[in-house]
Amino acid sequence: MLEPHQISVAPMMGHTDRHFRHLARMLAPDLRLYTPMIHAESIVYGPRKFIIEENQNQQNVAIQLAGNDPSIMSEAAAIVSKLNYDEININIGCPSSRVQNCKVGAALMNDPKLVSQCVEAIMSKVDLPVSIKTRIGINNQDDYSFLYDFIAKTAQAGCDIFIIHARKAFLNGLNPKQNRTVPPIDYEKVYRLKQDIDVSGLNISSENLNELFQIDANQWLAEMKNIKEYFDEFGERLPNELLDEHSKVIKSLKDSLHSSQ
Repeated sequence: MLEPHQISVAPMMGHTDRHFRHLARMLAPDLRLYTPMIHAESIVYGPRKFIIEENQNQQNVAIQLAGNDPSIMSEAAAIVSKLNYDEININIGCPSSRVQNCKVGAALMNDPKLVSQCVEAIMSKVDLPVSIKTRIGINNQDDYSFLYDFIAKTAQAGCDIFIIHARKAFLNGLNPKQNRTVPPIDYEKVYRLKQDIDVSGLNISSENLNELFQIDANQWLAEMKNIKEYFDEFGERLPNELLDEHSKVIKSLKDSLHSSQ
């Protein structure tokens, strides 16, 4: 069994909704799963039905919130804490212009004090773990001290789990897709941070299974076989469409193992 946050699927708009998570959980029961990013104001001021239905019957799901108002963030946290979520993740990594227009996402790396206030406000209202997903920097603010300062201040506020996309974000000139490929990857900064910061969880948002901390594709392969073994044990057969997809995933993982040897 995997440790918490050892392997997780990043929050993705338009992808990691409850339907995707249902399939992912079938294929790999120990994955850490997140909702797509949801603005705190939509939870506080919008219809309650959506946030209830987003995770009505699933276990071990974290909700990712976007926001910059500590009082609204804490109110949203209080609402979701009574629903079926077991972690609150704050988005400090999205560089899209739409998100920037709301003054949330990666732009908030510039204001660790405000992010810390959001963390403190949330933790004053709920007992759920609070985590932050962020980048290693923004624009030209990408030296190690900038990253260290942001993590240290928000950790002091009470956040103990960080998921770091090891690229900086360009807030102008690149779209979100380009921001996932154009800025150079820099795992060494995160490795150094892991040595310098004392928190319970500091994890790399990796683009290669074999580059995760002490994780290789063998563990993924074992996880992906769980669902097939379950159906075999109970004398049932996976639906054809799931069986095909399962086979593709297994092949992809085996190919990853072969290419890394």
